[in-house]
Amino acid sequence: MKGSGEMIGGKTALFEVTKQKLPSNLLKDRFLVPPFSVFDTRQGYWQDRKRQWQGLGIKSELGRGDNLLYQYEDSKAEREDQKAKASIAEFDGYRNQNKVSTGKCLPESIGEAYGRKVQATSIFDPVLCEIVYRWFSISGAKVLDPFAGGSVRGILAACLGRDYTGIDLSDTQVEANKQQFDELCDRYTNVKGKINWINGDSLNCKELAPGEYDLIFTCPPYYDLEVYSDKPGDISNCGTYEEFMEIFRQIIKNACDMLNDNSFAVCVVGDVRNHKKDGAYYNFVGDTTRAFMDAGLCYYNDAVLVNVTGTLPVRASKQFNSGRKLGKQHQNVLIFYKGNTAAIKEKFGEFLVDEI
Repeated sequence: MKGSGEMIGGKTALFEVTKQKLPSNLLKDRFLVPPFSVFDTRQGYWQDRKRQWQGLGIKSELGRGDNLLYQYEDSKAEREDQKAKASIAEFDGYRNQNKVSTGKCLPESIGEAYGRKVQATSIFDPVLCEIVYRWFSISGAKVLDPFAGGSVRGILAACLGRDYTGIDLSDTQVEANKQQFDELCDRYTNVKGKINWINGDSLNCKELAPGEYDLIFTCPPYYDLEVYSDKPGDISNCGTYEEFMEIFRQIIKNACDMLNDNSFAVCVVGDVRNHKKDGAYYNFVGDTTRAFMDAGLCYYNDAVLVNVTGTLPVRASKQFNSGRKLGKQHQNVLIFYKGNTAAIKEKFGEFLVDEI
């Protein structure tokens, strides 16, 4: 991918694909990023690719903003102490560059200390989207996302020739996503895929988005880490983790029932602490794995998404000294498969980095 291409009928080609003149044995050149179980977003090749996608004008934070009510990782007493320190309390709301937040920017003084103002709304990584779509689906695939959120997963799917269906409870979010996609199509040609964002409860995905799909790709609420709304059906505000998991498991089961045989499902998750009890993790990653396996899929790959350090050094010492909590710098990318794994090679073939 190389920025935007030539003007066609007043629009610009979405991007040019540049084939390498000489063969490369570097894994990052052959597969976009090395196909290892660690996805390192700090690497130069990852950041370069991310900037190329961001250059298209993707604004995943639109439609979210102050709707996110961040649940701090520290105990209630610690939170009260932080509130007394205005700038630190604001700063502590920023979790990491990919999964945080209060929907606000950091105080200007702290932003200046880091050389910029940091946007604190959760934004899904477009490079992760690209490798999931291109590694685990084929051109023309139909994608189901029961927890759609912002626009990134949908827009990347369409840019890469996949048809995306995403369900989200927020009508504001859905309208913002649609507007952003319309603006992208107004500016660029060769957006090959279609997008259908649906405003509704993903528990009813079979009725809202009937059909068969070739890939499930989603990032669910991390229980109460981010409270998205107070709407009925929003599992991020469930009273207990057990109630949350009961609904979550049914959503996963319903979605997996709609997945075609010999297809992948990819779920990006992270563990969440139980602040109402002892501060220990709930094991949301393990529970998510079991939910997909109970839905009939096999647990096929597990990758770790290592995020940029961001504000972690500022928070790490306090969290560690107050309770020996390690600063969390990663998420888990869980990859499942439905069908006969022996069919993978024939269906997906050899990966070609310049397929679009």
